[in-house]
Amino acid sequence: MILVTDDDVVHATFEKTNYVVGEGEGTFQVCVVLSIAAVRNVTVMVTGELSLDSGANSAAELGTLSVEVTIPPNDTGSCLSFTPSDDSEVEDVDEQYRLTMTKVSPDDPRFEVDGDVFTIVTITDNDADEPGSNLLPLIVGASVGGALLAVILAVLCIVCLCIWSVNVKRQGFYHTHEDSQAAPTMLRYSASLRSISSQSVVVMEGKRAAAKENEFFV
Repeated sequence: MILVTDDDVVHATFEKTNYVVGEGEGTFQVCVVLSIAAVRNVTVMVTGELSLDSGANSAAELGTLSVEVTIPPNDTGSCLSFTPSDDSEVEDVDEQYRLTMTKVSPDDPRFEVDGDVFTIVTITDNDADEPGSNLLPLIVGASVGGALLAVILAVLCIVCLCIWSVNVKRQGFYHTHEDSQAAPTMLRYSASLRSISSQSVVVMEGKRAAAKENEFFV
């Protein structure tokens, strides 16, 4: 009797390292495959989690996933089916979903899931921006910018009016001050003119009196 010991190791992995499917394209499959067929059932756990750079609706697209996948004897693979929902939201980036795999059974060293086995499911968006929707941020920005410019111009106008008003008041003060200083000078000048006129009148009167005396003696 000859006993042959099987030393082949069965490795489980995903069929592809990434899957790409569009919204509204229907059902797609993610398959778990074995390196060689086993003589008994092989079961793995497939778990889904959001990748860090995913879009906002990835969980809603695929749901939180934690499911066992069993590959029957003498077979090399089994598949999971997914149907992404066809939403109407416009996403900035394509949504991504990360699926990982862990070993469940058999508890046999000849069955292995090597390290961090994962695949990335990318769901591309089929929703286009509505006409003119890209203009909305520009319009809003222009409106805000126009309002800000109007406020700045109004403030500048108020400042200019204040400066002009202050200058007018200062000029009025200087004119009043100069007039008040000029008034005594004008009064003194007027008094001098009156004094000169009085002296002239006295001289004239003296001359007339002298003339009359001369006439008398002649």
